[in-house]
Amino acid sequence: MENELIKVTLPSNYKIVLTGNGRVANGCMEILNKLNIKKVSASDFLSRTFDFPVYTQLECEDYNQRIDGQPSSKLDFYLEPRKYESKFMDYAEKADMYKIF
Repeated sequence: MENELIKVTLPSNYKIVLTGNGRVANGCMEILNKLNIKKVSASDFLSRTFDFPVYTQLECEDYNQRIDGQPSSKLDFYLEPRKYESKFMDYAEKADMYKIF
């Protein structure tokens, strides 16, 4: 597999979004790291441009926000999902590829 990864080339400004932190997401991160694709923060992914391929890994609290603007947490989101709205499109619009796990 690693011999095939050497053949992969991506555009210099390619942006990838991963969600979750389970086994599948971790396997994807392992491949992205072998491709020397740099991991960046969620905020940098949205606000910066890069001249090399990057990826970010999002947790549910990164792409969901409380409708009332109050502080949030993962537990609160799981207990009261109706109080939240998605802001995933903020990331999807900046991404060239996204994978949800």
